[in-house]
Amino acid sequence: MEKLKNCVQKYIPRFILDARLNFIRAQMKRYVKNLAETSKDKEIEEISDFLKNNPVQLFPYEWIKHYKSENIDAHFDEKSHMYFVYAGANKLYFPKNFSKQKSADYYNSILIEQDEHSPHRYETGQFKVSQGDVIAEIGAAEAFWTLSNIEKVKEAYIFECEESWIEALQKTFEPWKEKVFIVKKYVSDLTGTNTVSLDDFFKDKNLDFIKADIEGAEVLMLKGAAEILKRNKFKAAVCAYHRNNHAKDLKRIFENNGFKTEYSKGYMMVPSLRRGLIRAEKTI
Repeated sequence: MEKLKNCVQKYIPRFILDARLNFIRAQMKRYVKNLAETSKDKEIEEISDFLKNNPVQLFPYEWIKHYKSENIDAHFDEKSHMYFVYAGANKLYFPKNFSKQKSADYYNSILIEQDEHSPHRYETGQFKVSQGDVIAEIGAAEAFWTLSNIEKVKEAYIFECEESWIEALQKTFEPWKEKVFIVKKYVSDLTGTNTVSLDDFFKDKNLDFIKADIEGAEVLMLKGAAEILKRNKFKAAVCAYHRNNHAKDLKRIFENNGFKTEYSKGYMMVPSLRRGLIRAEKTI
């Protein structure tokens, strides 16, 4: 009887979970198929074609198949006891609790996000950080975007509260510590004990470009940046996929403040199809 009980505890939950996940994936595929048929949207039709022969993916596109974690070479730093990868010529460090495989997997996901075809790509050939800009990366985690632009910028402000990332960030940006500032605050519409608004933080500071990926708090962030949005020259790359209506909400806020906007290419499945990112620019 005890053996039977152990078998039930060991196998039934996994079976039920797998069955449920398979049901959800099938539902998602049907949803995309129906949406492609009714919308006649070429971008959605491309996703529907992909899902005919492929599993559901966050980025449902053929180009993701070019990215493989086994192609990422993660190195161990004996002094800091952290793994790192070379992002171009610069070292990008990971938290101490990251294994070699987790570091490689994580960096591979960054490369997928920033592929030129990705709905999550921050910059384009025309929309990019300029020489001498002051930038802020909000919800930075590893701060790949800041590292990618580190030689261009005058100053960089990295907003990140996850304690496991702080030491890794300090190590990554050690060569540029005179112009990189790590801020352990959540960015929101109000300034409090653990939060700060962009208007308050940058009241007496320049700011040219922000990138934000803050798990659905992007609209609150912009509410706390009312004065910054009035500035004559400003760029923002803001994730729009965390909430169902955020793409439209963010577009409305930016355009009401005189910005030109564009969505990134394609869609992300989270699990419905959503625009990944909005880019906004004011050059008056």
